[in-house]
Amino acid sequence: MNFPSTINYDQAYVDFCNRNGLTVGVTPKSAKDMGLQMELIMREEDPYLFQNLTNPDPNNLPADVKIRHQKQQYWTSDVEALERAGFTAAAEHIKSEIAQSRQQLLDKKIAESQKQQQIEQAKIKAWQDLPLGHPEKQPSPESVQRTRAMWGITGAPSWELNG
Repeated sequence: MNFPSTINYDQAYVDFCNRNGLTVGVTPKSAKDMGLQMELIMREEDPYLFQNLTNPDPNNLPADVKIRHQKQQYWTSDVEALERAGFTAAAEHIKSEIAQSRQQLLDKKIAESQKQQQIEQAKIKAWQDLPLGHPEKQPSPESVQRTRAMWGITGAPSWELNG
């Protein structure tokens, strides 16, 4: 008769304790076995080890989250329920997927912005390369009239203005 092999997390537990300056004790089998300080640190620093050690019960999940957990098809809103039930590795995976998606969206927006900036810079460069007498560089009649009014230019000879 062949029995399924079990995975031993002792070394991972010892490494975790050494990394975080915790006393190495018996490898915990549940959150109750590890104490509050270790539980909080492990949930934050090594959620995969926490989930593997505590082996949470899927029956503690809300029914809809449980169904998605069984199918491994999570919603972003499942993170809190998974963490509460002890499925910290699954929750961490969802968080990393969300972060990746946000980064991809940000990268896409940055690329679009850079493309738009290049187009605008090309337009500016093309306009700057036009010679001074080019028709596109001439000011509009409204702009000429507004500037003459601001500067007090009437078009009359100076001897007529002072006289």
